[in-house]
Amino acid sequence: MFRPQAFYKIACLAMLALAVFLAGCANQETVEQVEDAAQTPVTRMINTSIGEIEIPAQPERIIVDWNIGHVLAVGVTPIGVPQSLLDYGEFMRKPLENTEDIGDHNQVSLEKMVALEPDLIITWNKDAYDSYSKIAPTVAFVPDEYASMEEEVTAMGEILNRQTEAEAWNEQFTRRAEAARKKSTGGRTDWLHLYNSRF
Repeated sequence: MFRPQAFYKIACLAMLALAVFLAGCANQETVEQVEDAAQTPVTRMINTSIGEIEIPAQPERIIVDWNIGHVLAVGVTPIGVPQSLLDYGEFMRKPLENTEDIGDHNQVSLEKMVALEPDLIITWNKDAYDSYSKIAPTVAFVPDEYASMEEEVTAMGEILNRQTEAEAWNEQFTRRAEAARKKSTGGRTDWLHLYNSRF
């Protein structure tokens, strides 16, 4: 004989079991997410010309006081640059139209840098390292320490953890250089045009 009360109890038990099962799945997903987050490094160590430095694993708020083109080359738009440098690189004005001015490249404003709350600063000036590193992790990047443009961009890719983007840019640069050589007249290549278009 069908008993509504017995059916009701069985249904309640089934629903309770389902709820416990779903809660277990949700808890398992939460645990896995926490474990994944725990396994993802927040910082990493890199070797630089002034020693080993700890920097964010994936820096997002970057200030650069000189080598703007190298940062743009690996697909990163800095949050702060010296406005005075843009007078020498008109081709950089468009990608940097929303970037904050941190002053003259010969006398960067530390106050403006602090206000931008960077998570990484890239500088050409080793003498400024101590001052900058009090604001955020700082890397001294000096292009003269590399043998070629490709090596410079590769190094910037390592700093910003954008190795794939650096490799892609280098391949494009190689193709542009070859095209420039083919278009050259009298054995002379239009290196100024290539330089201005490289970033």
